Amino acid sequence: MTAPPSGVNVANSTGSQRPDHVTNGAIPYGERTVDHWFDTAAFVSPAQYMYGNSGRNILTGPRLFQWDSSLFKMFTLRERMHIQFRAEFFNILNHPDFAVPNASIGTAPAGTISSMVRSSTLATPPVGSPREM
Repeated sequence: MTAPPSGVNVANSTGSQRPDHVTNGAIPYGERTVDHWFDTAAFVSPAQYMYGNSGRNILTGPRLFQWDSSLFKMFTLRERMHIQFRAEFFNILNHPDFAVPNASIGTAPAGTISSMVRSSTLATPPVGSPREM
């Protein structure tokens, strides 16, 4: 048995073609780790001059989990003077948000997650940064 050539991509985003899907590659969510996010044995390189049978979006990445909170209190000093106390907490539970797994079948890091989400349009500061208070 020979190793499959590199460049076959489950995500079909950067590889030359899609792999053949031989079994369900999804692992139950509670059993996934950053070192083994999906079953790489469920995908094989297609035969030469053939297209792979894997569809789009057949695997899911990690969930985005971020809790932001804020507290505001207005104090009236005089009729026209107010002061505001404000406290903002980003990623208050200090939960890491991981990026999508490497999907290049036939390479050593396939099925692993090696980075965290660094930017998001939903959050400032960027998701994945340490907790700030």
